Amino acid sequence: FWKKSTIIAASLFLIVGLPSAYRAFKVQTKEMASIQQETANEIYRQKMDEKASNKPKFEPEMKQLYYGSYTDRVLYTQKYIDNELDPKYREQWILDLDQFFVSELGLSENVIITFIAKESSLIKELRDSRKAINPQFVKESRDDMLKIEQVFLQEIQGTLGSKSNYDQFLSFKQKYYSKKYLAEASGE
Repeated sequence: FWKKSTIIAASLFLIVGLPSAYRAFKVQTKEMASIQQETANEIYRQKMDEKASNKPKFEPEMKQLYYGSYTDRVLYTQKYIDNELDPKYREQWILDLDQFFVSELGLSENVIITFIAKESSLIKELRDSRKAINPQFVKESRDDMLKIEQVFLQEIQGTLGSKSNYDQFLSFKQKYYSKKYLAEASGE
């Protein structure tokens, strides 16, 4: 009788209990693997953050000056990138530049669309290049940024139609930015 009962109980356990125990074991194993993976990910993130924080950073002295190139303004003019990419500034810049293009240079209103798209792209590309500068290779990085800018300037000179228009634009840009941001910074 006991043998028979033991065999029946063991059979019931194998039929009902073992699959349930296996499923519970499988769930626990997955949970443990997930926790281990999260811990491994966290350790990796911490190591990468620590490595990034220990990496030498390009931190030049920033000044309230309007430098002659987009590259040097991105590199050395205080808050230049923030100011140039500020939506309020961009909106007013587009309106005022369009007025200048049409009234002063006699260009089509369509020129502004091409110009603004290219200028915004240039500033963002130079910003990204600036972030990647290794302090040991500043000159090389600056030269690379100037090459990017040179392509933009050649395209813009063509868009503006003449060297005279291009030179007038450069003068307008310097006066506009200086009046808007550099005068404000100096308290004028």
